[in-house]
Amino acid sequence: MNLSQPNILIVDDDVLICRVVEVLLKGINANVSIATNGEEAISIAREKIFDCIISDLQMPLMNGNELIRKLRYMPEYKFTPFIFLSSNNEEETWIKNINDGADDFITKPFNGEVLIAKIKANLKKASLRKESIRLNQDQNISFDRGKICYCFSGKDKFEIPTQKLCNELIPIENEEVLFRAINEENIWLILIDDHADWAIQIVQKILVQAINNSIPVQFLAGLPLAEVISKNIIDLDYGGVIPKSLAMDILVCQINNLLNREIELKDKYLSALSSAASNTPIKFDHNLDRELLDFKLSFFHEPFEKIPGGDFYEFFSLGNNLEIIVLGDVMGKKWRAWFFSLAYIAYIRSTINFFIYNQDFHINLNPEYLLEVLNKYIYKDLQLAEVFTTLSIVLVDPNTSTLRIASAGALRPLFLHGDSGKIKRLNIVGTLLGVLEDTKYKCLKMKMEPGDRVLLFTDGYPETAGADGNMVGEEAMEECFRSQIQSRTLTCQQIEQCLTKKYSISSFDDDRTMLLISRDATAPFA
Repeated sequence: MNLSQPNILIVDDDVLICRVVEVLLKGINANVSIATNGEEAISIAREKIFDCIISDLQMPLMNGNELIRKLRYMPEYKFTPFIFLSSNNEEETWIKNINDGADDFITKPFNGEVLIAKIKANLKKASLRKESIRLNQDQNISFDRGKICYCFSGKDKFEIPTQKLCNELIPIENEEVLFRAINEENIWLILIDDHADWAIQIVQKILVQAINNSIPVQFLAGLPLAEVISKNIIDLDYGGVIPKSLAMDILVCQINNLLNREIELKDKYLSALSSAASNTPIKFDHNLDRELLDFKLSFFHEPFEKIPGGDFYEFFSLGNNLEIIVLGDVMGKKWRAWFFSLAYIAYIRSTINFFIYNQDFHINLNPEYLLEVLNKYIYKDLQLAEVFTTLSIVLVDPNTSTLRIASAGALRPLFLHGDSGKIKRLNIVGTLLGVLEDTKYKCLKMKMEPGDRVLLFTDGYPETAGADGNMVGEEAMEECFRSQIQSRTLTCQQIEQCLTKKYSISSFDDDRTMLLISRDATAPFA
């Protein structure tokens, strides 16, 4: 997909509408094609790949619902953004459209800026989704030092001086242990002794598994090479041979050179991914403070080992000092979680922006309803359905001094009562996103008095280890939150500093994100 010059198909039997939309799309440098009915659209779509399709609902020959159903059966259009443009604004109709596979909808007459904003958002979402799927297919992007699987037969083992190898060697004597290691360990190389009969008998299966996991394979073999080995290397075009006749120092050097090559490749991956992270349009400030009338919002975000991971946050200004805040954590660490967090953010942005820009649905800007909509989207997404996330959505309304909080599997927030100094965990829980399609979420509405504070945080804090090697737990967050009650200008950084000092935390082993919502006190704390 070329976001700078996307291919977009407009389908509408109203020629005037087509021309108006075409002019708007030219403004974003799009290549535009036009069809006047569903059948014509199918014909054009078979000849050219489109990045986005905008369609009317009611048309001759084939209506929009039938069109999208047919397109979704075509592999190349399984995930292409499809936006309905129609004068029908009945909620039941739009629900049916979403169930048929639509990504978004806009009512006629439409606002040109809103139309372009929605198209851009859906194009970006599709682009991020494709990238996350592509990168997720590589299961071997791990930057921890990998291990060597050495397959041998106990009765006739070819001895390798392991102390001279630059990576740990795992001795393997049967098929079950080998495939468990491939699936559970970070394997960088598979060595197979040609006297390991059990391995030679399943050599094709081993090579196929190695290919699927991008693991190099080398045979430690005498010459001439056994026919079963040479045949499979040639047939699968995979694997190599290290002759046993080599001097041991040279043989070890050959193995280490293969491992060093793996390190070089992974360093290049790391450099490229770091560059991608630094240049992505979706970034999270390390520290961020905001004010809404007498409310103060403090954010703190730190990825694990400075590498982008699964924690994310986002805020949406609704006007009239209303603000929606989302705080989430995709299961996993580092890059794999980061790729999926981008896809989640794209879903969240497009969903919430839809409600913001559509006044007919503005009344449904409730955290619990937004979670239910997002959950349905994510449950139906085959790629995202394999990854679970926690998510909190908070609606801040300083006009009425209230918060509305809904949670999908997140840790329970802490509430500090300004007058009494008492702390309690808010009773707001919910199922992880993407687990059950029809999950219903609850919302906690609470009045914020002067001096009251609410703290939300991801599991990177309570699951970190203290000086005794045990997890500090949520009680540690509660204690540090309480100890800062006298601070009139409390920030997330102060809470973290208290945590690291009190529990002798040398380093955190996961992403961590914290959100503090405070209402200004009108008098000093007691």
